[in-house]
Amino acid sequence: MLRLIGIGLLAFLLAGVAILLSNSAELRLLLRQSAELVRGPQLHFEAVREAPLARGQHTATVLRTGQDSPIILSGFPAYQSATFRMPIDTRPISGSLRIDMTSQLLAGARGLLRVSIGGRKRGEILLRAGESRRSLEIDLHATEVASDELVVSFSLLGKGTATSCNADSGYDAIIEIESTSAVHVTLERPLDTARDLVRSQGQWMPLAWDDDPARRVSSLLAGAAWAKTGFSVAFVNAKSALTPDAALATTTLSERPDFAWSDVMADESALFRLRRFRQNHTWRIQYDMEAGRERNLPDRLQLDMELGRQASGDHWQLAVILNDRLLDHVLVPADADNVTADIPLPAAFHRRFNAIEIIATSTNATSGECELGPELFASISPRTRLIAGTDHLSGPLVDLRERLARQPGWELTVDERLSGTDAQIIADLLAPVLPDAPAFGPAWKPLTMHAIAAGSERPPNSADRWLLTPGTASDSAQLRAIPQQDVFRAAEVAIIIEMGARDP
Repeated sequence: MLRLIGIGLLAFLLAGVAILLSNSAELRLLLRQSAELVRGPQLHFEAVREAPLARGQHTATVLRTGQDSPIILSGFPAYQSATFRMPIDTRPISGSLRIDMTSQLLAGARGLLRVSIGGRKRGEILLRAGESRRSLEIDLHATEVASDELVVSFSLLGKGTATSCNADSGYDAIIEIESTSAVHVTLERPLDTARDLVRSQGQWMPLAWDDDPARRVSSLLAGAAWAKTGFSVAFVNAKSALTPDAALATTTLSERPDFAWSDVMADESALFRLRRFRQNHTWRIQYDMEAGRERNLPDRLQLDMELGRQASGDHWQLAVILNDRLLDHVLVPADADNVTADIPLPAAFHRRFNAIEIIATSTNATSGECELGPELFASISPRTRLIAGTDHLSGPLVDLRERLARQPGWELTVDERLSGTDAQIIADLLAPVLPDAPAFGPAWKPLTMHAIAAGSERPPNSADRWLLTPGTASDSAQLRAIPQQDVFRAAEVAIIIEMGARDP
């Protein structure tokens, strides 16, 4: 009898909880948020016109390029993009984009993350205060599945805290797009070519690294050449690693754009999207002079901007900066909504890695210390162009590359103690100095380069010796002369260059 009474009370309690849940939106929201703290929300944005029904059972994951560089959006607003190179030998027949993200929002901040594909809005996710991991999935259209590459743009939009003038000003929200974000595709047959495997791994190329000296030299030269094209190169001793000949079959060096800035200035670039902001905003044009086939420096910036109207009495200020050097600063007339300018870019201000900053600032004087001011609108027009000049980047590394290109041949030797990780450093050192068509051989040559491990000792073999070592943020390598001494001991992984060395 007591058991029956207990069962009846439990049933009554469950019925009451069910009624309470059905009538309490707040409680349902609380329970859902509690579940999301454990597994994160799973938002799914279906395609209006879906890709053809999958006829195959094979699946593959496509990672974004540039896995070594994190995608982080800081403050309102913030913009970033990612590129996914789709398989081209085995064509996908359906797919979806999954974005994993970690968000941090201050209490009182409100925001959302907008995801666009090819410039079209495809999904949004609301952000809540605190720190959380969240995900969303977007079905791909047939045209997107069949594309050579997928360009995904992220926009962090919202409003900061009411006390945005405090020590956390400008840091109301930080979003990291996790490296697990990927495109998941269905195919009629599995990926079975080296080219598709490399593309699906985010342009990651595993090169063979074994004990054979000749194969080590070939792998290092191939790795340096492919690093120029934007690949992430790794040297591994595994069956899945590619030989230089197999790597050559995956792509060609001609995939590099015409100029270092060609991709960032393409018509579909996120640079040209409308920006919403308060008080000021900065656009950045970043380019690596080793990224293009042509090595001409940009001679000038032809700037074309659309500026939203401001309240009476307020003006726009525009500043253009190249590598922390001020190039131009103007006060725009109040009635101007379009600004054009032809701004010279001095060759002396350039280095290997460059950043042009275009800063738009309102003269609006806010009434309170914590007042954000009105929302402003501005965009850089696709008519904006970087014009190539006749000057080329100069410096010791460029001089060395030109000397290697003129040499009838040269030799590269590899320290037997170099690990696969050391080889990656050596490949990065070789990339900026390696000619596009290097001539090298195992015999004695007028110029010899020795790839050495840290702690190696090298006796003098030439009166003219130079040391190539990892560089700084402004350049990937540094070249300096080695003082005359009996023995040189390497403090780090490096390359010793001997000019006119004797045949050992």
